[in-house]
Amino acid sequence: MIDVSYDRQLTDVKDEYGLPAGQTDITDRKKLIRILDYLHHRNRYKYILCDIFLDEAYSTPEDSQLISVILSMDRIAIPRHSDLNLIDSRLNTKAGYADYFTIMKKNGIVKYPYLNKESSSLPLKMYEEITGHKVRKKGIAYTDNGKLARSSIILNYDFISKYPYDNEGRKNWLNLGTDVLGTDSLNGEDGLLKLDPEFADYKYVLIGSFRKNDIHNTVKGNMPGTIVLFNAYLSLLNRHHIISWLFIIFMFIVYAMMAYYSLNKVQAIKWISQYTLQLEKKGGYIKMIINWLLSWLGYSLLMSVICLITYIFFDETYDIFITSTLFAIIGKIIDIYFTKGND
Repeated sequence: MIDVSYDRQLTDVKDEYGLPAGQTDITDRKKLIRILDYLHHRNRYKYILCDIFLDEAYSTPEDSQLISVILSMDRIAIPRHSDLNLIDSRLNTKAGYADYFTIMKKNGIVKYPYLNKESSSLPLKMYEEITGHKVRKKGIAYTDNGKLARSSIILNYDFISKYPYDNEGRKNWLNLGTDVLGTDSLNGEDGLLKLDPEFADYKYVLIGSFRKNDIHNTVKGNMPGTIVLFNAYLSLLNRHHIISWLFIIFMFIVYAMMAYYSLNKVQAIKWISQYTLQLEKKGGYIKMIINWLLSWLGYSLLMSVICLITYIFFDETYDIFITSTLFAIIGKIIDIYFTKGND
């Protein structure tokens, strides 16, 4: 893991009308060129995840050289975004989407999408290049080399690295300038490039901002975006996106039982309804709404328990909100149907 948080350079910025607005800091292009060029010529790395978005809005004198280096490299992926453009369209061949799903913007990453209408995500690009597998949509389903798969998943986070040092005081993240290139970033004699030329051999190389600018809220706490992307790749590598037939059979049985009980008007928390009887005199609609909310809560609680079981025994994680809501709606429709039938 190579951190670029403190390796910055200034570049000119224009406003929405194309007029000069000042300057902003971006990742130092000279340092980025040097590390990529070194890795390219040594050519012993396993794969490079270079999580630095090369926005067309920011230009530097080094752009042409940086583009040339990236285009000449194998086993490298850079991020792109659906609402922004890269500095050179040719880089799209090396790029994958780094967008993700949220419930609300402040809630951070909830589900990671591997495919969208335009192209593959960055983790999926890595996975397909390394394994040779292809995740594609066939009809209404998605497959990975013929096996049923998901197009997006809730990440399990198989790899966590949120702090610069481990418990024994060793660095988790190497600073691009001081640690890798050396204190003299162009001709450093005290950097790993000179002291330990094999430091990246046969390894994944993760380049990004680990301390600031790219920190995201996840179910495991705040985490660098580069680590999130790598975990999305590991989820593919560890087959978390594959849907097993045993899991399908288990969920079919669960849903069949829930449907059976719904058809027989058995609610998961029916006994709670007795506490709403006192509201009957105040209006049937109030009681009906509260009973529906209670039934929805009951389905959510039941689905949460089932979700926990599937996580423990199947290593599967899924979103229960839509399923719980659908069963609550079905239950209410059945209640209305039977009420009218009795009338």
